[in-house]
Amino acid sequence: MVHYHLLGAEFGPVIFERLYGLLTEAQLDERKGDRFTPREVIAHLADWEPIFRQRIQAALDEDGRAVEGIDEGELAIRNNYAQANVADTLARFAKERAATVAMIRALDPALLDRAYNHSERGRVTIRETGNVLSAHDTYHVEQITEYLANKVVGTW
Repeated sequence: MVHYHLLGAEFGPVIFERLYGLLTEAQLDERKGDRFTPREVIAHLADWEPIFRQRIQAALDEDGRAVEGIDEGELAIRNNYAQANVADTLARFAKERAATVAMIRALDPALLDRAYNHSERGRVTIRETGNVLSAHDTYHVEQITEYLANKVVGTW
C-alpha cells in the first residue's frame, strides 16, 4: 500500500470538515442531478467506513470470502441521510475513518494481499480497499467543491 494513500485517507475527515464550513445551510440540501446532496454525502461517507472494515475483516477471516454489494441509494433511504445532522455526521465520519486507518496500519504487510470476493466487483484485496478510501473521498470532494465553485470572492 502506498504510504500517501493512507495519509490521504487520514486527512479525509479534516478536508470535509473544512469544506462543510464553507457551505451555506441551503446548499446542504441542494441536489445537483441524481447525486447525493452535501448532507447526504457526509452521511454516506460515515456509513461506508464500517462497511470497509467488515470487508477487510472478511478477507482476514477467510481469503476469498464472499461479500454482497450494497445499494447505496437504498442505504441512504433506510438510514435517512436527508435528515442527518451534519456536525454529528462529520464527527462520526472522523471517528469511523480513524478506526479504519488504524485497522489497516495494524496489519502485517503480508496480509494486505488477502481479498474478499465482491458480488459485483470480483476479487478485491485489502490493499485495494485501503487505496479506495482516499479515492472515494476525492470523488466526493469534487462533488462538494462544485457547490463552492460559484462563490464570488470580493476584490478591493
